[in-house]
Amino acid sequence: MGRGNLLKMIKTTVLYTVLFLLLCTLSLNAQKNRLLPVPQKVSWGEDRFILAGAKLLVSLDLALREEKSIAQFIALVKQQTGLSLPIINTEDPEARLIVLKSDQPGSPLPVVAEKPGQKSREAYHLRVTATKIQLNASADAGLYYALQTLSQLITVTGGNTCIPEVEIDDYPAFAYRGVMMDFSHGGLLTEAEIKNQINFLAKWKVNQYYFYNEISIEMKGYPLMNYNACYSQEQIKRIITYGRERHIDVIPFVNFYSHLHELLRVEKYAGLGIGQYGHDLDPENPGVQTLLKDWIKQYAGLFPSPFIHIGFDETWETERLVIANPKTKPKERYIKQLIFVTNTLREYGKTVMAWTDITHNYPEIALSFPKDLIPVIWEYSDEPGSVSKWLKPIQKTGLPFLIQSAVDNWGNVYVATNYTFDNIDVCLKAAREEKAIGYITSVWTDPVQALQRNAWLFMAYGSWCLAD
Repeated sequence: MGRGNLLKMIKTTVLYTVLFLLLCTLSLNAQKNRLLPVPQKVSWGEDRFILAGAKLLVSLDLALREEKSIAQFIALVKQQTGLSLPIINTEDPEARLIVLKSDQPGSPLPVVAEKPGQKSREAYHLRVTATKIQLNASADAGLYYALQTLSQLITVTGGNTCIPEVEIDDYPAFAYRGVMMDFSHGGLLTEAEIKNQINFLAKWKVNQYYFYNEISIEMKGYPLMNYNACYSQEQIKRIITYGRERHIDVIPFVNFYSHLHELLRVEKYAGLGIGQYGHDLDPENPGVQTLLKDWIKQYAGLFPSPFIHIGFDETWETERLVIANPKTKPKERYIKQLIFVTNTLREYGKTVMAWTDITHNYPEIALSFPKDLIPVIWEYSDEPGSVSKWLKPIQKTGLPFLIQSAVDNWGNVYVATNYTFDNIDVCLKAAREEKAIGYITSVWTDPVQALQRNAWLFMAYGSWCLAD
C-alpha cells in the first residue's frame, strides 16, 4: 500500500470514528440535517422547546404497554442532560408537555407480509413548538421510533437543554430492516454485548436481529455438540425479550444444509454428511431428517419469531460430488432438502428465508423453490450492478425477496471502510430499484482478530441510508 493510500485510509477511519462517537453521545450542537435515518418529511422552525421542567403526558394504558420504551427514553435524557422527566396521566394546563399518543398497540414486531409506508404500524408524526411536543403514532412501534428521533434532537444551546422547533412525518421505506450477526466463528460474544448491539441498533430503527449460528445454540439431547461453547436456551430467551422491548425481532438463522463441519467432525454425527467429516448434510440419509426434525421442533419452541433463515448457501461439497460421480444430481438433492426443511418448519407456522447463490450454477432451480419461501440475495461486491446476476432468477419466480450486504471485516483487523460503504450502497440501490421487501447487513466473525465494536458504525450505516 502506497503512503498516500495509507494516509487516505487513516483520515477516512478517523473521520467516521469521530462521527460515530459524536452521534452516540448525542452532544452535537444544533444541526438541522443530523437525523439518522433521514425522516421522510422534515420542516424546521426557528423556535425551541426548553426541556428543563417539562413533563411526559402518557395515558395509563400506553404507559403500561410501553413501560420499558418510555423508561429507556427517560433514562437516556437523564444520562445525557441530567434532567428528570416526570410522567403524568392527565392534562396539566400549567406544564410544558411532551405528549405521547399511539392509536393502537399493533404488533410490536414485524409480521409476515409486513407493509411499509405512511399507514404502517411504524409510522409516526412528531411536532415540536416552544410550548409543547406532540408525538402521534399509528401503533406502539411507531411511537418507539418517534422517541428515538426525539432523542436525537436534544441539543444544548446557550446553556439550555432544548429541542428545536420541527415537524416530522416519518415511516419506513422497507418493511424489514435487519442486521445479521455471526455467532459461529471466533469467540462467542457475551450476552451483555449482544444486548449492547441490539440497544445500539434500535436507535437507528432496525427491526430485525438475525442470530446466525451453525451449532452455537444449545440443543437439548446433544451434549457433544459444541460442548461448553454455545449459548444456553435461557440466554437466548433473555436476548429475545430484550429485543422485543426495543421492537426488534430476534430471528433464528441456522444452516440446515451446509457449513456444518463443527457438527460433522464429531464421530457420532460424521455419517450424516455427504463427505466424511465434511460440511454438507446428506439429504439422502434418513438420519438427517430425524436430527433436523428434532432441531426444528426446538428452534420453533425457542424463537417466537414468525421467520427463520435456514442458510443453504455455498453447498460446495454437494457440487463436488459431480466430479467424483457424474450421475450425482446436486440440484435435485438441494431441492429435496429445501422442500423437506420448509415443509417441516411450515408445520410450526414458520416462514422460511434462504440464501440463493445456488442459482449461479442452476439459474432455473429458483422456479422449483417452495411458493412461500422468501429468497435472500447476498452480494458482497462493491461493483455497481453486481446484484443483477442474482436478481434475475429470483424475479422470474415472483417471490418477494430481501437483499443482504456485508461489513467487510472477515479479512482485516479493522473494517475495509470504503469497500464496505460501497457494497452497502450497491445493495441498497438494488433493493430500492428492484422493490425488495427488506435489507440485511451481515457481520461475520471468521477471523478471531476482528474487533467487533469497530463494526458498529457500519452495522448502522445501512439503516441510516434506507430512506435516502
